[in-house]
Amino acid sequence: MSIDAWTERPRPRPTAVKPPVAKRTLRDLPGPRGWPLIGNLLEIELDRTHLSLEGFYREHGPLFSFRLGPQRCLGVGDPELVRTLMLERPHEFRRINTMEAVAKELGMHGVFTAEGDEWKRQRSMIAPAFRGANLASHFDALRTICERYVNLLEREAALGASFDPLRDLTRFTVDVMIEVSFGRDMNTLERGPDELQRHFQTIFPMLLRRTLAPVPYWRYLRLPADRKLDRAVEAAQAAVFPMIERARAELKADPARRTKPRSLVESMIVAATESNEGLARLSNDEVFANALTLLIAGEDTTAYTIAWMLYFLAKHPEIQEELREEVDAALGSSRTLPSYAAASELRYLAAVAHETLRLKGPAPLLALAAARDTQLDDIALPAGTPVFALLRQVGLQPESFPEPERFEPRRWLTNDDSGQRAALARESLPFGAGPRVCPGRQVALLECAILISAVIKSFELALPPGLEVREAFDFAMKPENLRVILRPRAQVT
Repeated sequence: MSIDAWTERPRPRPTAVKPPVAKRTLRDLPGPRGWPLIGNLLEIELDRTHLSLEGFYREHGPLFSFRLGPQRCLGVGDPELVRTLMLERPHEFRRINTMEAVAKELGMHGVFTAEGDEWKRQRSMIAPAFRGANLASHFDALRTICERYVNLLEREAALGASFDPLRDLTRFTVDVMIEVSFGRDMNTLERGPDELQRHFQTIFPMLLRRTLAPVPYWRYLRLPADRKLDRAVEAAQAAVFPMIERARAELKADPARRTKPRSLVESMIVAATESNEGLARLSNDEVFANALTLLIAGEDTTAYTIAWMLYFLAKHPEIQEELREEVDAALGSSRTLPSYAAASELRYLAAVAHETLRLKGPAPLLALAAARDTQLDDIALPAGTPVFALLRQVGLQPESFPEPERFEPRRWLTNDDSGQRAALARESLPFGAGPRVCPGRQVALLECAILISAVIKSFELALPPGLEVREAFDFAMKPENLRVILRPRAQVT
């Protein structure tokens, strides 16, 4: 069974059901009243955007209207309509217009923000890098990175105090993504935080801030945060462009590698080959945009997911102990996962991962826009109307998940290895769905399997008394104020 066997697969666009006649406009929908000119901006906390919109959902229902400045927007929490939004991309809905414009300004317009034929072309360049065979070729390097992380945790456990796991998790995930993307060993875990990683922490939050800004103020007035962003993008270019050129040179020197690329960047370059004319000159800007986007997105989203997994395991010692039995059987005397194939044996760990993603997925909402004059259900939507899909609400429906707020990994375990579990996966959309399902989901789940199994093998987890962990949003949702206590298993009495 593949490591991502439980994730949502693209399904054909529905054509049999004729949509209802549009009878309502956004003004007909319930929603917060707002203020003249600024709309509901004062009611939306930027670093908790998802919670603000989920609050509108609870108060006003599964379809509501709100305003970002003068722009009227649609909020969608109805599960079937959220799936419709996913499946109707890019024909009826696409990413919110401001996101593409902002990404282009930052030199980050890649597969994440591209649409239509441009997206299909870029997706074809990236997809091969995330296939199982390619990930298997990186497994030994990923295992080495995991060993380094466990060494850091041993030092934390020896101190006996609580610590912030995100501090080192982001270094772990950036090392993994550099390995998968460029085939390079960055080793920030042993060398300490890299300057490039510090700049990563600046770029995505500012992308969110500019995407949701009612006016593009930065084009006329550069604030300190905007100048900081400029420096971060320039530093990222200075670090990433040489790695791209190195990959080009290595492919040219060893043409045989074209049949088996060793990294994401090599896959993109090889995918641009034109018939028998050799390597086509793939735009450096295009490769940079995709490499940087995947580096930043892969660093943050996976680190946040693993951090939430640690939180739930520390909070539920009985689940932690049940997982330990499975991990001990799979790892044997090794303290890390022995092989890529062994990851698929960790069924309960996969269930813990999917239950974590259901409740605390890094993408609890998705900002889209109507690609043309269209409708959703019976609501008329003019072209360009912002539509915010509340993805987390799809996995919180009691019809699919009894006691939906409860953390219960066993709900993902059945005797049916395909049908029932696949159906359950369709009721929770942490990686999206339809044509735009996340291409990096398999590497993310592999990172979870490698790291969590190693942590559970060597340590017991606990939370400090009275700990209150909050959700924060900076383009992805992360735990704020998380602290964990580690105890080596050999010292547990």
